[in-house]
Amino acid sequence: MRFFVILIDLQTMIIHVNLRHVSERLAKNTLYITTASIGQKIIAFVYFLLLARIMQPEQTGIYFLVTSFVTMFSVVTDLGIVPVVIREVAKSTEKSIALIRLAFGTKLIFDVIAIASVFLASYLLSYNERTTGLIMFTTIVMILDSFSLLFFGILRGQQLLKFEAAGMFFGQLTTFGIGCAVLLFRPSVFLLVMAVIAGSLVNFFISSVRVLIQFGFGILKPLFERRQFVWLIKSIAPFAIAGICTKIYSYIDTIIISKILGAVALGIYSVAYKFTYAFQFFPLAFSAALYPTMSALAHKDNPELIRIFERSLWYIMILATPIVLGLWLIADQIIALTGSGYTESVSVLRVLIFVLFPIFLDFPIGSLLNATGHQTTKMKIMVATVILSLVTNFSLIPTFGLVGAAIAAILNFGFMFLAELIVVIRIFPEFSIFYTSRIIGKILISGLFMLIIGILIKPFVHWIVLVPISGLTYLVCLIVCKSVRKNDWISIVRVFKRT
Repeated sequence: MRFFVILIDLQTMIIHVNLRHVSERLAKNTLYITTASIGQKIIAFVYFLLLARIMQPEQTGIYFLVTSFVTMFSVVTDLGIVPVVIREVAKSTEKSIALIRLAFGTKLIFDVIAIASVFLASYLLSYNERTTGLIMFTTIVMILDSFSLLFFGILRGQQLLKFEAAGMFFGQLTTFGIGCAVLLFRPSVFLLVMAVIAGSLVNFFISSVRVLIQFGFGILKPLFERRQFVWLIKSIAPFAIAGICTKIYSYIDTIIISKILGAVALGIYSVAYKFTYAFQFFPLAFSAALYPTMSALAHKDNPELIRIFERSLWYIMILATPIVLGLWLIADQIIALTGSGYTESVSVLRVLIFVLFPIFLDFPIGSLLNATGHQTTKMKIMVATVILSLVTNFSLIPTFGLVGAAIAAILNFGFMFLAELIVVIRIFPEFSIFYTSRIIGKILISGLFMLIIGILIKPFVHWIVLVPISGLTYLVCLIVCKSVRKNDWISIVRVFKRT
């Protein structure tokens, strides 16, 4: 767990910005969310492995479809309301009650629109009656999570993130417990959706109790005032567009696969998808501490900003390289954990896993653009990515099947990363792409050497033994290539002593 404290204390470990600039409350809040997120994702990952092994590809594909389908439309339930609530509550808790009531009333409208959108989309896509019924039933999760998000936003504005962390963890634990019982005694997609609903109920309960105790039930009385409503809609517009874009290019492949290749193929793809995105909490935790730091320095026109950005790219590549190349190395062995029905997932995973490079690198770039007031530019790039995603998925999936979906993902996220990088180069001439490329190149060389050693010894050892050997090889190569220097080790030691 100390490793994740290192992530939180970026200003000490990597950037060498003095620790006094980060408040104790911020550090604790980041620790709460990061720890809960890690716990949630570990539980969710183990749960999905068990689910895939027992349910087999077709039923797994149906489960993955209904949950992904509703998740894609969940963006309509918020459209950026929560970030506005967080901002206003942070300014003044007492004066924000009217806004909370307005947000609650607006969410009721958005929830109705979201449910109607799910129904219309499932009808237009002509899913069978059973699948459509499961999709509509899963909208209960969407509504519960919608209001949980609002309540947690209110608490986040007050810097009370421990409740959100508790809801995140115990909600997932509830789903895991009930879901495991379903899988062991009466496997059924419907009952597995019930398990997800139970987890969302726990999350909703934890979020609502604290808020209702503090503000009273009066905040549940919707407020509809024309002038304030127009102001809120204008305020949430940038967040809404960004959120919609993210959902579309993240889930459009799922919808296309379900219609063109069927539920069995989607089940096979879902396993590779879960293995690929299981490690996304690393850059998420990283960004949680990086964004506030960049924002503070950007407002002061601090020359340290670009140095922090360059170091963040270094750090993110240090993390991404062993994850990507390591998973490529043991893809066949870890896919075997899900059972014999998913052998095709190996080839998909070995392509899809490379999408993590642009995804990981995009986190610090996105943080820099948002922190320096270039969120509109980022939004335009996201819209272009959505268009590209539609083109690539509709072109490649019918031709190349599941591997085509993986290639499309790499092209889409690669485009977004390169487009944002070009913007950074133009806006910040002091940023040296050549210096950064040299640093990244040395890290990749270390990773490739690790991969070669891993390939050579793989036939002779179990993958559980292969992983630490490969990790040690990677670490030695980083030291030899001077990708990690003495000052970095001193910073890490300091963090360990503090924690």
